[in-house]
Amino acid sequence: MKSMNSLHSVQSNHSRRSSETSEISNSEQLNQLCNGNANDIYQVWGQIDLVRKGVPTDFRGLVWQLLCNVHNNRVAVREKYAPLLKLSSPCEKVIKRDIPRTFPEHEYFKEKDSIGQIGLFNVMKAYSVFDSEVGYCQGSAFVVGLLLLNMPEEDAFTVFQALMYDYRLREMFKPTMAELGLCIYQLECLVQVR
Repeated sequence: MKSMNSLHSVQSNHSRRSSETSEISNSEQLNQLCNGNANDIYQVWGQIDLVRKGVPTDFRGLVWQLLCNVHNNRVAVREKYAPLLKLSSPCEKVIKRDIPRTFPEHEYFKEKDSIGQIGLFNVMKAYSVFDSEVGYCQGSAFVVGLLLLNMPEEDAFTVFQALMYDYRLREMFKPTMAELGLCIYQLECLVQVR
């Protein structure tokens, strides 16, 4: 049976560092947790009051990966990250300009060339190459920034890709932004009803 201690060990090794520096990669840890008996996972999560207290900060990165179901396609997408970083993107200049505008007051991102800014640039650049139709949109950096506060770059890229494709966030950031316009219209209608 998986215990809170086993989750804690997964969480302890799951910090804002690159997976290259870890002895056991986060993907291996996630696979170990996901491949466990479903009853064990439910028992563990049953011990955490997620409804009232929310997901504990230390577990957010792992939980977001599980909720996005990235453990199923994790290896294929994750393996694309490093090669994508080696390619140039037509969006690099715009991404560099926008990085300081993303969470400018947050400790992790506010210093020029900090680990946070570098990670944010890397993920945004890799994604702009990965999905040339969307490329780069300034608002997407805020989503990636939140992911980077809870997981390493490679995991943030994988979860962001899942959010964009599996949860249709991509439709909001396409050049026409038609889906965003629709959502704003729906929100305006809901607000008027109240």
